[in-house]
Order: sequence, then structure tokens, then C-alpha cells
Amino acid sequence: MGMRGGYNVESDARESYFEVHLKSFAEMEEASRKGCLRESLHPTVIGRMKRRASPGVLKILVIVDHQYLAACMSVPPSDDDVVLSKEVAMQFLDLQHVYCDDGIRLVDMEDGTHVAKHVYSTLRIALQQLAAYNKADFRADVAADFSSPTGTLLLKDILVHRDVSTLLSEVLEGDDEAADNLWMRLLFEPSSPTANDGADGALQKQPSTGKAAAPPFLPSCEVGILATVQGTWLFRKAMMHPKRREALFRVLQDAAISPPQEESEAAASALMPEHLFLALFSCPLASRFVFESFGLVEGVNRCEAEVTVLCAALERLALKVVCSNGGSFLMTALVKALCPSRFSGGQKTGGKRGRDNDVHSKQHRDAGGGRYDEDSGENSNSGSGKAARTNGIDGQTQPTQVEVSDLHVSEMWSAWRLFCAVARAFVSGSIPGDTNETEATLSRRVKLLTQHVVACRAIQSFIPFFADAVVQGEIDPQQRKENALNAAPGAAQFYDDCAKILSEIANQSGLLANHSYGNYVLQTVVSELAQRTVAGSPVQSMLHKVFDALIGSIFEVSMQKFASNCVETAIAACHRLPDGSTLILRFATALLSGGPNCMEQVAMHQYGNYVVRRILDSLTAIATGASATATPAEVGEACGVEQRYFNNLNAQSHRLRQTSYGSGLQAWVENQRERLQDVAEVRGGANAQVAE
Repeated sequence: MGMRGGYNVESDARESYFEVHLKSFAEMEEASRKGCLRESLHPTVIGRMKRRASPGVLKILVIVDHQYLAACMSVPPSDDDVVLSKEVAMQFLDLQHVYCDDGIRLVDMEDGTHVAKHVYSTLRIALQQLAAYNKADFRADVAADFSSPTGTLLLKDILVHRDVSTLLSEVLEGDDEAADNLWMRLLFEPSSPTANDGADGALQKQPSTGKAAAPPFLPSCEVGILATVQGTWLFRKAMMHPKRREALFRVLQDAAISPPQEESEAAASALMPEHLFLALFSCPLASRFVFESFGLVEGVNRCEAEVTVLCAALERLALKVVCSNGGSFLMTALVKALCPSRFSGGQKTGGKRGRDNDVHSKQHRDAGGGRYDEDSGENSNSGSGKAARTNGIDGQTQPTQVEVSDLHVSEMWSAWRLFCAVARAFVSGSIPGDTNETEATLSRRVKLLTQHVVACRAIQSFIPFFADAVVQGEIDPQQRKENALNAAPGAAQFYDDCAKILSEIANQSGLLANHSYGNYVLQTVVSELAQRTVAGSPVQSMLHKVFDALIGSIFEVSMQKFASNCVETAIAACHRLPDGSTLILRFATALLSGGPNCMEQVAMHQYGNYVVRRILDSLTAIATGASATATPAEVGEACGVEQRYFNNLNAQSHRLRQTSYGSGLQAWVENQRERLQDVAEVRGGANAQVAE
């Protein structure tokens, strides 16, 4: 769902955004010296980018050693290209915890992969900030008074003065009161009103005044320390100090509390914990912090107290988190890191499916071999040779695997707490940009989640676990107690929240089916619920709501771009259901109910023909006895309905041959002709005998 090449309104030129990998900084320096990146890239990489690009300029993030962002270069070369020194790139731009669509690490993406505009623009701003810093000289004799109001110190001075950021780092390493006070002031220092905090991470252009303009700011939810790369580096350094980290979490505790509504200086200060929390989940360069807390960084132990604070805030703010670009990507990545076995097949959220399937970006994650030890409360990383440390920013960042079999707390405590918190927020949490003019209902929240350009991706990663919870909730309470003596606190609330979310998605299926983002959520719900359905269960009722909505408007949805995909997914899911044959027959007879002309109109349509082909394949499976669950009566009905389709399509063979959309259906007619004609003759003979 990412843009196919960003569009720059100001320069009236089209730009497409990509990333490439170079093996070493020596290669990077050679490309910089020549002023041309093309010669350093393999022709297949250039070809891959050209196929995805819009006509115009290729804007390329250059990653060295699958770890460090070293440059932003253009093809053809541009005056605003930025190349960093090895020293600066390695100090500030380690990208091992920067995530893109579907929670994939940027450094793991295939050479020449398209990059989301938000990711590109954020990292481009980071490079712009470091371009000035790259040229700055360090003065060891600099003096600074950190006891005075910070003012523009954080947002301007550290962008161009290495000495200032270095001194700040040295002060924050102390254990004295001065270090404590400075740290709290930095946490509460807001970013400049002119800082770029747009949700889309819009690119900022430098004014052509002949004078070097100050670098733009990173989107940071109004949090000053995260508005610059240098500030983010200071933050990561401070997180290695136990007192600084403890102070941060004392602040984040207040993010779980709704701030006062009145406008005042005190109210503005009360908002800072929320802003800080949202920034930590949405700023790509700070995302390692979250993974450290959950124990998903190699050599870092999970901290239960930190997870408790984060999940408490997520109960109120998760909806806001997933509606931000960086937040959606991080939450998807977090779920996949906590439960890697559930996503081992490289499951994508959103994007094209079925007949629209395109060549996807290479998706893989380097997963560590660790497993959480419930008794010791530590992560054991086999083959690691490194002693575990409580926190830090050095070393490898391979996520520790947490095995998942069900939702029992003893096996996935961190994941359980995360899912509970997120489900609670999706049912009753704060809504982004809410002015209290419209009631904050479940329907409104679900509509936002399913139709939002990035939130729709995040919710898809949670749906399998929500579906698991609904199934767990259906188990008799006494049986559940016997099967899970260590049942998690709040389990009943979690089951109820998940059922409400999935049921509301089913209620909105008519709206979601042809929505450009919502259709993917609906398809995920159908696919996941179909795997867990038993006769007479609430899960089956939810699916029937979706199927009823699609069958009730079968002619319209079959000829709509996105809704037709939903119909195909629903029909495919029927093969997993106990009443699947009955449902397939309902889809098939509904499409015939308008008469031959309506069915033929769908069959000749660019989208509808795929729906008809899916129905025919399913009918044939039932009619030929390939469906294990079909009753004799259903087999007989399928034979009759299949014959009606054959007769109608056979009569239109000349039209099917004349359109590219009809070739697949014509092939079905020819493949089934002999069998169906034999069946018709047998039936005709049987009817004649009955008549005699």
C-alpha cells in the first residue's frame, strides 16, 4: 500500500524512493568521489528500481554493511545528495531497529527495494541534520551552562556543534543531581513549533536564499530530544544509565492517565508523558528502546516493570500509536518478534493478493535462538557467547524468539500483556485527533482501525491472536480453569474485547469489502476465523455475517476491484468450514438468481470473471466428490448448479473467446465439456425412464 514513487509538489517532479546495500564504506567513498552511485550497483538492482519507479528521479538510501545509513544519493545525481563520513554514520545511524511496511527491518530488505515515503523522508531529514554536524569541528575547551533554560540549545546548537552534544552526553553519565535535573529538562523540552511533526513525514525543502538554512527537524510528537539525530543518540546513551532509565519510566507511568482537558501551562506539561510515549513508539531511530524493554534485543533481559508501564499506557494510547506511520510499523514488528513462529511464512499485511499478486520485497528476519525462561526471568541465547546485560545500545540486535502455542500466560507472558493492552485500547482507548464532538464508540474505533492507511496493517498482525482469544473464550470456564491453571489475569476481559472487535469488523463488512485498505483487513478476518470455526460457535456466526453481506450484494461486489478479492477469499475459506459446501452453493445460486444476463455480465467483467472461476472450481470439487464434507444432497445440488453454469457459458463461447477476460472461463468449459455432457445424457436417460 506504499506509494509507487512519492510526488513532490514544490519542485513539480516525481521522485521514487528506494534503498540499496553497499558492502563497505570504501565502496561508499568511491561512489561519492565519482559523484555517481549507478556504477557501484549491479545492473539487476538498477533494473529492479526502474520497474517500480515513476518517471523521474530515483532517491536512494545507501546502507553500508547491512547496518549503517551512510548516504542519500540520486539517479541522476542531485545537488542535495548527502554523504556522511564513516565515523558519523556509525555513531548516529545504526538502522538495525528501523522498521518498514509489514514490520520488516530496513536493513533486511532486498537490494533495490521500494521504501515507504515516510521512512525515506525521516531518514533523509536525519542525513540533512548530520550533514552540518559532519563538517563541525570539536572544541575541547568549550564551556556551557546547562543550568540556564535550554531554549534553542537542544534543537539548534547540537545540530552543528559536536562539542555541545558531547558535553551533554558527559553530564548525563553522572550520578549527581545536576545530571538528574538536566535529564528531566531534556525529556520535557518541547520541539520547536516549526518542527516537522506531520503524520506523513513530508519532505522539507531548503529555501533558496543563498544562505545555508538550519536543518529541518525529525517528526517527534513535539518531543524535543527526539527531534534531532543527535538528541536521539543522547537518549540512547542515557538509556544505558540505570538512573536515567528509571526516571524515564516514572514519567511514562503518567501516559496511562488521561490529561486534563483545559488549556493551561499545567495541562500542557501534563501532556508531555503522552507525547513522549507516542514519540518512542513512532520515531524510527528510537524504536530499539521498546524492543529492549520486551527483551527482544540480544543480550538484554526483559524487564517486567518496564513492560508493565508500557502496556498500561498502551491500554489508553495503542489506537494513536498504530495510526502513526512509525508506530504502525513498530507494533507490527513487535508482534512478529514476540511470536515469530506465527509469521514464519513471511505473512504480509495489506498489499496485493491473489490475482493481483506482484513480486514482493524479500522478507526475512535474523532470529536469535533464545527462549524466555519463565523460572529465571531471563533470556537464554544459545550460541551467543555474550553475557546478558540489563540495558545497552551496543552489540547485535537479533530478536529473541518466543515460542507460541496458545495464549497461556506461562508460555508468552509479554505477548499476552501486549495483546490485552492493545485490545483494550481498540475497544475503549483514545482516538487520534478526537475533539469530543462525536461519541467515541466501538464502531468509530473499528472504522478508523480498518480504513486507516497504516493502522490497517497493524490490526492485521493482531487479528490471528484476537481470533485465538475468541476461541479460548468459547471454552467452558471450568474446562478452561482445568486446562490452564495459570490463566492470565484479565483473561475474561481480553476474550470479551477480542470478540467485540472481530464482531464489529464483521458488522462493517459491507463497507470494508470495497475499501482500498479495509478489504485487506476483512480478508484477514475471514481467513483467520475460517481456520478456527466449529459448528454453532460465535466464530461461525461472525463469518456468516460477512458471507451474508457478500452474498446479498453478489453482483455489485463481484465487479468491484477490492470487493471481488473479498468474495474470492470467502469462497476459498468455505472449504475449511463445516458448512462450507452449503455456503459455496449459496454463492453460486445467488449469482444465478438474476438470470443468465446478469451472470454473463459478471463473467465478462475484468474482476467478475475471477469470481465466477472461483465459484466454478468450488462447484466442480463438490460435484465430483472431491469435497469430503459435502452431503449426498449437496453433491446432487452442485451437479445441477454446475450444469446451469456450463449451459449459460457454453452458449456464450463466441463472446468468451473474443475477450481476454473470458479465456479462463472458456478453458473451464472445454475442460468440463465431456464430463458434463455425459452427466447430462445420463440424467436425460434417467428422466426418460421415469416418464415411461
